Amino acid sequence: MRVNAMESTRPSPRDGRAKDAVFALNVSGKLVHVSEVPRGKACACCCVACGSRVIAKKGTQTAWHFAHLSTADCQHAAETALHKAVKQVILEGDVVRIPDLAVEARVSIGSHVGHANRCLKGRAVSYVEPRLEVRLGEIVADAVVTTHDRQLIIEVAVEHLVDDE
Repeated sequence: MRVNAMESTRPSPRDGRAKDAVFALNVSGKLVHVSEVPRGKACACCCVACGSRVIAKKGTQTAWHFAHLSTADCQHAAETALHKAVKQVILEGDVVRIPDLAVEARVSIGSHVGHANRCLKGRAVSYVEPRLEVRLGEIVADAVVTTHDRQLIIEVAVEHLVDDE
């Protein structure tokens, strides 16, 4: 599955608040993109967030998206679907791109203060054994993958970033 996150960033023409969901669950429970299913009710899909039936809107006036068949007000459908899609890509993939990381250290011993800055360059890292929803003490990581020398914790952020804890 190839994911283009920009496809889901256009405001919904229906209510101006929610974003359009471009992913849904098919009858087998597999996450599918709107481009992979037939138009309308024939898609036989459900909303990832609330489980309600959706239809594939594949017209010429607006971007293709899934819409609830009922009048359900599911404002988190797009975010939930994109979050789940990224986790599926991690589960099916074997490479993750680690971003640049700025590290700053400050040490005080008596009246002496030491200070250092370092920037670790981002890079692509191969991984194996991807696991989703891994409990690590008080938190649940979206994914944990194993590289050649360590485990990496991956948190998927669509709109709501995790706090420092």
